[in-house]
Amino acid sequence: MNAPSLEELKNKIEQCLQDKSTILGLIQRMYSNVIDYSISEPYSQLFKNLIDNRIIEEDDITNEYRSGLLKFHDELILARQRCIEDTPNSLLNEKCVISEIALDLFHSDFIVACTIRNWEDMKKLGFTQDEHKSLEPLIKFVFYAEKAKESKEKLEKLSYHSLFEDLPESLRESVAV
Repeated sequence: MNAPSLEELKNKIEQCLQDKSTILGLIQRMYSNVIDYSISEPYSQLFKNLIDNRIIEEDDITNEYRSGLLKFHDELILARQRCIEDTPNSLLNEKCVISEIALDLFHSDFIVACTIRNWEDMKKLGFTQDEHKSLEPLIKFVFYAEKAKESKEKLEKLSYHSLFEDLPESLRESVAV
């Protein structure tokens, strides 16, 4: 199977962006993911493990970085709550079917949030300015959640990859794949 050309992808994206029902379905999927988002704070345990395993030192810089991530997590949870409270039911109650093409092209909430952020595109679809403005908390939450995911993944990679640095050479060779 050949990969689609750039022109074919562009046409598919434009086709999806001309269908208000598709966009509403993607918005509803995003909102559902907000409701399901785990509010547990992962950073304290990650930092504890990194410090306990002597991967990083517990110093002022580490504490400042950890404090920043904890503050960011608190902002993420507040953004989630605002999203739940402020997203109008009128956008969530309409029954929408998302095409396979749209699911494939808009596979992440981050892509959808970037797409619906543009008022001019949403206006062309028939969204009112009030409807678009009411989506701002949802968009903000998705951006925060993406950043939180990136931060957590980086800390997890640091923890995982650092486990093999201090092993004796004979053990490193036996663990290597």
